[in-house]
Formats: sequence, structure tokens, C-alpha cells
Amino acid sequence: KCRIYYKNRIRDVYIDGYVEAVEGNPFSQKQEIQVSIICTNPYFIDEAETVEEEAIKIGLFQFPMSLPKEGDAMTEVIEPGNLEIMNEGDVETGLMIEIMAKGNIEEPVVQNKLTKEYIKVNCSMKEGDVLVINTIKKQKSIILKRDGKELNMINYISENSKWMQMMRGKNEFSYNCKSGMNNIIIKIRHTNLYV
Repeated sequence: KCRIYYKNRIRDVYIDGYVEAVEGNPFSQKQEIQVSIICTNPYFIDEAETVEEEAIKIGLFQFPMSLPKEGDAMTEVIEPGNLEIMNEGDVETGLMIEIMAKGNIEEPVVQNKLTKEYIKVNCSMKEGDVLVINTIKKQKSIILKRDGKELNMINYISENSKWMQMMRGKNEFSYNCKSGMNNIIIKIRHTNLYV
């Protein structure tokens, strides 16, 4: 396996591959070697990962204000949420969706508001659980991290769920669940892909 990096004033990217062949004449006065590398994913991947994180909150900070020694709440989670994410790459890309539970959650779902595609996992989560949904091509998975263990949850995906991809440009996602909406913290990560 090898990784090739390319950087200019606009982009800092890499592409992964493997060496298919190394050819050269070791008896030549001026040695030249040709290395053939196969890249199964034909896109260059941005070095910087884009991360959007949200828990739905409402501000409780008001003036005039004095805080007791033990402190006071500044925000409160109140309603289902939306995330707006830009894909600045040349092509669509997969997502890494992390749903973190601050308490009990039933059947979390994330939806692309523009395409109406969604991915729903028919599972129960408890405080401290993290559900990781990977929609990246050739890496698709659903893992529940609980009590230091990783559980494969691919069999718990709902029947009409889609392995959503982010289109070029602006993407809007919403998230919800059957119960426990106030207990969700969501993080969506992606990397831009370039031709």
C-alpha cells in the first residue's frame, strides 16, 4: 500500500494505491525506474476533514445577570435539529455520522433534506453510547460503541434506508428519533474528493 500526496496553492490532497509493478534496468549507466501504482478509488482526498457538530440548544443567558458560585445553565436542548454542510469537492462523497447519547435514545434517523433519503437504525442507545454510521463507498458500516466494545449494527438498518452521499455544494441534514431527542449530540464528518 502507498499514499501519494499533492499540494499546490489551492489544494492539499492525497490518493491511496498499491504498487502493481516496478520496472527498470539495473545494468544501465543512467538508471531509470518506472513504478506502476493502481488506485482503486480514483479521487484525490482532501487532507482536511470537514466536521459539523450540533446539539439543539436555546440560549438561557440574559442580562443583567449574576451567577451563583456553583454556576448556572447557559443553554438548553429543546427541539429536533438541522445541519447545513458544504461539499466543496468535485464529486459526491460519503459521510461519517456519529450519534452520541446523553441519555436513552430509540431508533435514531438522519435524513438528507434535499434528496429525502435517510438512514435509520432500529436500535436503543443508552447514555455514553456512540453510533457511527459510515456511508463512504467500500467502507460502509454501522458500529455501536458501548462500554468499551464495538458492536456491528448493520443488521439493524431499517428496510428503506439509503447509504446517503453528499452532493456537490450545499447539503442539509435533519436528525430525529422515536424517543430521546433531547439526548442526541450529532457529528457529521466528510472529506472533499477531487478529480
